[in-house]
Parts: sequence; structure tokens; C-alpha cells
Amino acid sequence: MDRDEADLYEENTFLTARQERLILHPHGRFKKYYIMFMFIISFVSLITAPFTMAFETFQRYSISPLKATNMLFDAIFVVDIFLNFRIGYISAYQVIILNPERIRMAYLKTWFIIDVISSYPADYIAVIFEYTVPPDMPSEEIMILLQKVRLFRVLRLLRIARLVHYIDKLKLLTELELFINDRIIRLGSMIGFIVLVLHWNACIQYAITRTHPCTESCWIYKENLEDKSMVEKYTFSVFRAISQLVTMGYGSTEPPREIEDLWIVMTSFICGSFMYQNILAHMSAMAANTQQAAMLYREKISTVKEYMSYRKLPKELRLRIFDYYETRYQGKWFNEQYIISQMSESLKEEVMIHLCIRLVRKAPLFQKVDNNILNDIITNLQCEMFQPGDIVFLEGSFGNKMYFIEYGEVQVETDFFKKKLMDGDYFGEISLLKRVSRTATVRALTLCNLFSLNTERFEEVCEAYPEMKKTIAETAAGRLETLHDSELEKQTMSK
Repeated sequence: MDRDEADLYEENTFLTARQERLILHPHGRFKKYYIMFMFIISFVSLITAPFTMAFETFQRYSISPLKATNMLFDAIFVVDIFLNFRIGYISAYQVIILNPERIRMAYLKTWFIIDVISSYPADYIAVIFEYTVPPDMPSEEIMILLQKVRLFRVLRLLRIARLVHYIDKLKLLTELELFINDRIIRLGSMIGFIVLVLHWNACIQYAITRTHPCTESCWIYKENLEDKSMVEKYTFSVFRAISQLVTMGYGSTEPPREIEDLWIVMTSFICGSFMYQNILAHMSAMAANTQQAAMLYREKISTVKEYMSYRKLPKELRLRIFDYYETRYQGKWFNEQYIISQMSESLKEEVMIHLCIRLVRKAPLFQKVDNNILNDIITNLQCEMFQPGDIVFLEGSFGNKMYFIEYGEVQVETDFFKKKLMDGDYFGEISLLKRVSRTATVRALTLCNLFSLNTERFEEVCEAYPEMKKTIAETAAGRLETLHDSELEKQTMSK
């Protein structure tokens, strides 16, 4: 932390009680809900403001519901400007700034100008204008003047920058990315941006034509829209905007004749080309991010193919290897061990506990073990996968692992008996404490995902907790004796 940040920390420490009450904490609950509220208000105002600007019919000395809504939004944006002087922020050095003077300077340097300009109160000015013009002034002239005043509502477009800022803040404050895929958020943002561009383009095209008397060369006159309903006017305007933005045509039966229409069409063509490039760039980036794991999987499979060709493996074995990779990774390559190894010890422990706690607790060996010891055991588990027909281990082979079945079905078999084990079962536990050969063969009957505990890792835990080893040894000895008696009984019955 440099000197300036140290000064900020000291200033935050010695705030008065009155100042603390007046400053909103950047991580507070109010901040989260306030940003949600402002995001909704900003988005809705970006829809209603241009629509009112273009299609609202003029009625002197009256306030329509749309106009009242926009006036309410204007008032909220003004209040928002004052509130931003009292909301703390997080500096580049991740220091929470609660000092009023620092907050004021930071806001003035960043969002203040954009918020002031985008909060232009067009409807308030229009209402004042209606009540101040001479009563004998023709309604058509008043409507044209009011339209020119309302045309400044295009400044509301600056709120789009605020929308992006609100989305970023909501990701941090609500942990949105943990519950909704980031690709879905980006796709929704892109669709929302396209909708706003189309909506504003359609409304601006119609609004500009109302700033002067409509002539025969005006596209509104040519399409006979003057006496149509508000829905019909908006629908045709959207069609015209889409046609121009995708450069399919002028959106009307004839090319534009008036200067305003020519500039609007040219601007729409240019905006459409930029929007098209932006959409392609976003889609390409999303596709690349989406297929990153799949691309890595294909690279690994290509390497495996080269290896199998080099070693001249038989066809049947190659198919089994392909099946293993397909079922193990499902078309996407994730190095789970590497991912978990990069986590802190506490996070690694939480992940492994989430995956394995129920499996390990079911084993009699660990039912009387303390939770702290059990957590150390769980963090040493390794994930293994077996395909149908794979042999987990053979009878008589040296045993150095115990297995827990997450899902799948295996068969434990000797010359005298067979037994099936399923989800949640375990086997091979005797090898953890006694250096003995395997007493049975275990074969996978279905696709099996197992967690294994290595003898060496288990002994490391036992050295740290010697009292645990004695408890587990007693449990294992009893279980071994039970299995031995059961096997002798089956041998006798078979004879």
C-alpha cells in the first residue's frame, strides 16, 4: 500500500459517527438492491423515452401516463446524482473509501458528467413550455417546437454506459456468475443492446420527421402513416430500421428525398455495419470460450491416436481406450487433479468433502473417526474410472488401495462366492492395515467412478493421529475375521 492509500485508510478509520451514518458502504445490502433498482429503471427509461419522443400525440395542458412515467424517471435520476456523492467505493488498491471528500472527487471525475447529461429533463421542460407559450399559438407550431425540445432526449443514450456498469457491479455484488453461465449473461447483454439499437433507430427516424411539417416527399406521407395508430407507426418504423441496419434496403417503397432522411439512412447503414461486426466478434469470442475444453479434448485424443498407431495396438484395445476417454471426459478435457491442486488447502478440503463425505462415512472403518481426521483422509482420495469389464484388481495381487464407489456396479468374486457392490459401497479396506494379498478379484460390471485411498497416504495420516490407527485396526480385524468365517462357511457348503 502506497502513501496515498495509507492516508485513505487513516481517514476512513477516523470518520465521525455522523459521517458514518451518511455514507453508504459499497458492500452493503442497500447498495446491491439499489443497483438492481437503478438497472431496471435505466433499461425501462431507455425504452419509454424514445417511444414518447416519437409517437406521443400532442394534447395541450395534459400529462399522459407515458409522460408521467418519464417525468418520474427524470426525478429518480436526479436523486441518483445526489446519492452517488454519498456511496463509498473500492479503490484500485482494493481499499474501501468512505471519506466524503474522496467520494465526491472520484464521482466528479468519473460518472458525474454522464449522469447529468443523460438526465436531461425533457418532459419537465416541455410541460413548462406548454404553460408559457401564448394561448393563441397554433397547436401545430407548438407541437413542432415541443418535438425539437424532446429530441434532446437522445442524450438518454448515455445511460447505456451506466447499464454496462450496473451489470458489472451486479456480477460482483450478487455473485451472478456462480449461478448463471457467463456466456448466457454476455448473450443476454448482446441481445439487449441489439434491441435498444433497433428501438432507438426506429423512434429517432419517426421523431425527426415531426420536427417540421410533413411534405409529400416525407416517408411518413408516402407510407400513409399520419392517421394510423401508434402501434402501426411503431411497427413500420421498426421494419424500416431493421431494413437499413442490415443494409437490405431503405425500408420504404422509394429512396429518401429529404436531407434529414438521407442522413438518417446513411447513419443507419454505418451503425448497422458496426453492429454486425460487433455481433460477429462477440459470437466468435463466445464460441471460442465455449469450445475451449472441447478443443483441448480433441488435441488430447489426437495425441492418443498417434501413440496407439506408433505402438500398433490392436483394434479392440483401441476402441476400449476411445470409450474410456469418451466416458471419462465426455468430450471435454479437464485436469481435475491440477485444478484442485491449485486451490488453497481449505478450498481443496471443502471440494473433496463435498464429493466424498457420504461415501467415506458409510465405511465402518471410519464411522468412529473424528471429523478433523476424516477431513485429512478425504483430501488424500484420488478419482479413478473403470469401464465395463475392467478388472480393478486380481485375487492374489499385492494390495495398496481401498476403493469407494461413487457410482457404478462391481462384482467381488472368488472360487467360492460372488457378490455385487453398488453406489456407496466400498472394498479393499484390509490392505490399508495389513500387507496381505488380495483375497478376491473385483471386476467392473458397469461404468464405475471410484475414489481410492492409497496405503502410503493413509499411513501418513495415521502417523499424525496414532490413536486413530488403533481404532481402525480393531474394526478392520473384526471385519477380516467375519469375512474369513463367511468364506469358510461357503467352502463347507459347496463341498
